[in-house]
Formats: sequence, structure tokens, C-alpha cells
Amino acid sequence: MSNKETLLQEKVIESWVLSPYPQDIENLASEGHETRRISDPYLFEIKNGKLLTPKGKDIDEAMQKKTELDWHEYEAFEKIKIWANANEKGTIVWVSPSSYPKYPVAKAVISEIMTIKGKRLLFNRNVVLDIEDSAVLELANQLAQEKRFDNKEELRKNPIILADYSSEYWQGILENYTDQIKQIRSGEDILIKDQTLKDSERIIKRVTTRFGFVVYETALEEAKDKGVAGQHQGSCGGSIKSPFSVFSKETKTEKGEKILECTCPFCKNRVKATISNGKIHCPSCGKSADYQC
Repeated sequence: MSNKETLLQEKVIESWVLSPYPQDIENLASEGHETRRISDPYLFEIKNGKLLTPKGKDIDEAMQKKTELDWHEYEAFEKIKIWANANEKGTIVWVSPSSYPKYPVAKAVISEIMTIKGKRLLFNRNVVLDIEDSAVLELANQLAQEKRFDNKEELRKNPIILADYSSEYWQGILENYTDQIKQIRSGEDILIKDQTLKDSERIIKRVTTRFGFVVYETALEEAKDKGVAGQHQGSCGGSIKSPFSVFSKETKTEKGEKILECTCPFCKNRVKATISNGKIHCPSCGKSADYQC
């Protein structure tokens, strides 16, 4: 990789720090990368013992904590958060094995501590893995440099702090399991993500209702039509399901009221908004807006 290419990638990452995109756009762009099997680079800010989204939201508050699987994932997140806040440099890898239906495919998230424009950041790359469970455990044990894991859920709960955190080390291991390492080595995944974010921004603007509610289902359909998203299965099952996003669609309650799963334009939370009497109501912040089907 030339110095010119490296500087361009650094400039792109810096732009994400200085002008972060809204989470709706980040969500759609990440779905686009996963479903096209392109490594998905994204940032967390490390601050005051927390991990924050680029817009400053505490990720802890967005994590689901309902099922045993949720709690296993949360346990891993807590370990990553503590490690990131306690160290000035290093690389950690969270390997998430498949667990249908929430996680139909496995993934590895490689996270490196860095500082840009005075902000301490966790630079993450999410790599979807189309491999069997046995290969996932094999990969994790290679990264850990010992036969440490023989159980999927123990692996899910325990991120791997790399003794050798050079990019050559983990890239050399992962290249035996995925072709996505080629784009990581060249930095092409960063440049593609920058363009995907721009494309996603245009799509989100087009599918946002005039009252400010974002309908993800329509966004994903348009993203697929325009090649911004692909046909592969995402790592979280269904469409745009992650700790930071939800699937937008209309359903009905037993009383016949319409429910829209969407992002509230006021509190920015993912909610099941109630639609009645020409109004859409957010159960999180209590605010309402006019709504026409």
C-alpha cells in the first residue's frame, strides 16, 4: 500500500470522526457491507469508561438483554469496553459463532485502539464468516495461540486480546477463512464504506416520511435495487437487525391498532410506535406527529 493510499484512508476515517453520520445511515451502510461480504469498518468512541457511537450514544443502552444469548453477547461487550478504557493501544477480536435464528452466520469483529483528532477510538472491522462451527472454533484458537475454546457460547462470551496485535498477525490467520482480507490489506474496504455511507444517506432521505420516521424495510429494498446492499445473509438475521437498529414494518395489536417499528425522529430510539387517529405516537419519549398511510 502506497503512502498516498494510506493518507487517503486516514483522511476518510478522520472525516467519520469530525462529521459522524446518523445511526440510521450507519445501520444501512453496515447491512450493505455484510450482505455484499465486504469487511465493515466503523468507529466507537472510548470515553469516561464507556463506548459510544460516533454520535455520542452509549452503546450499553442499546444492547438487548433479554435472552441467554443476549447476555452472552453483553458479557463480551463489557469485557471489550473495560479493556478499551484501560489500555492505550492494542487489538481485541470478538468471534461470534452462528446461532440460528438471531445469528445465521458467524462473524469476527477486529477492534484496534487509536487516537484521531484528540479522540480515543475503537476502530472496528466486522467480517462475516461463511464457515462451519468447527472452523470458527479453530480460527479462535489460532488467534488465542492456544486451544482455549471448544464451546461456541464460551467463545461468544470471551473476546480474544491479541498478544501480537500487528495487523499482519490477525490478517494472516483470517485470510485462510475469508477472501475479505484482501480488501482489508489494501484499505479498499474503508473507501467502499465511505461511498456506501454517502449512498445510504441518499436512500434514507428518500424513505424518511415527511414526519421524520424512517422506514427501514423500504430503505433495504432500495439499497438492494441500487447495489448498495447485496443478496448474502447478514450476520444478525433478517434485515438490519443489530444492537443499534431494528426492522421497520407495520403490524397490528390485538386491538387492531397499527404498530410501526421505526426510529423516532425526536428521541432517536428504535421503537414500536402506535398509529391511531391520524397520529403516530412514540412510546419512549411520548411525542407524536401527524401520520398518513
